Amino acid sequence: MNFYFNKDKLLENATLVDGILNTTESMECKSISLNTLLESNPLDLQYKQLFFQMLSSEQTLENKIWDILSNKSIQSVKKPLDVKSKEEYLQKIRFSISEGSAIKFVMIAFPFKATNPFKTNRTHPDFGELVMLMRMHTLAKIVEMVYPPGLHWTILTESTLYQEILGAPLTHSVSYINGIKEFVKSIGASNHISFEELASVCNRHEQFSQTVQSIESELDIVITQPQTTEAIEHQKILWTMLFSVNMGSLDLLQLCEYHFSLSQNKSLEEISKVWPDMFQSAVVATKGYLALNRARAILAENGGNLISDMFPEHCYLSLTQKNNRYCFISLSGKNIFLPHHGVPVLEGERDNQRVIISPLADVLFSKNHKYCAWYLDGDKENKPFYYARI
Repeated sequence: MNFYFNKDKLLENATLVDGILNTTESMECKSISLNTLLESNPLDLQYKQLFFQMLSSEQTLENKIWDILSNKSIQSVKKPLDVKSKEEYLQKIRFSISEGSAIKFVMIAFPFKATNPFKTNRTHPDFGELVMLMRMHTLAKIVEMVYPPGLHWTILTESTLYQEILGAPLTHSVSYINGIKEFVKSIGASNHISFEELASVCNRHEQFSQTVQSIESELDIVITQPQTTEAIEHQKILWTMLFSVNMGSLDLLQLCEYHFSLSQNKSLEEISKVWPDMFQSAVVATKGYLALNRARAILAENGGNLISDMFPEHCYLSLTQKNNRYCFISLSGKNIFLPHHGVPVLEGERDNQRVIISPLADVLFSKNHKYCAWYLDGDKENKPFYYARI
């Protein structure tokens, strides 16, 4: 994850109080109600234009539904599904149709807001999470247009499983998930979206915790040459963790220098020497993350995944590219980061708007753009709900 803020501008105008980044520069501010946001949902027009044509299609029902799900605005196709994987998804869709029940999706999502103050200054969800939920709800309603039982999302929340390894306060993860659930009620999606804790699901397998501990104790994160395929995989996760671990021990100048170190393509060896404490925290987090993921694969039946075993009738989706797994586009194809990794920025005109996620530092101390901060009426946090590029 690279940052593109103006370093001189940041050091001259930034404040860091209780781990919250802000600016002393004036910024245009406006407020908006949740009802107004929902009424002006740009997704409705885009989706309706896109999918009304599906209603006249003469394909079989499952293929009509698959055409909706596999549209490039919904499914990421950077790594297209192979024939076998696509057929497995179609089989589950056919089964739901034969039962006359909603097509079932299961997905891991919504951990907690990043603890990196250069990414976000919020602990509650904002417009990024709201738009993602609106996309899920709108897709469910579109499927209902061709198949009345529609579809149902089961979201496995990551907060309690990953909160400890990333140093996120438990109160933050609790308030975040409660806010997500309130959004679901606000958009009228309670019949389409439900939640379970990923930790509770995984721990239904009696050997899960023991397996995680065993894997974690044996992991060795190699940062020197030569590199195996496994070492390269580990290093990708380690780079992510370097941007994600708790940074409460760093002051403003240290945070600025730390992010520049990470963004200047320095080697992991160099970073381990210049920032030993942060590096060690990231290594511990990487081991914990890999152990949790590997345990779900090791304990699965027939070389699959524990989530698929626990939800055999569900189509298992992801939000990032995985081999042979359907990938749902959380916000837009142009967006790189998931909502919890930054702040939402609204771009474009009324009929062609999109939300992208950007690091907070890049918005407050941008090199090239100006932004308007939009606050939500009645928000539990007195911080911008989203930003709009001026």
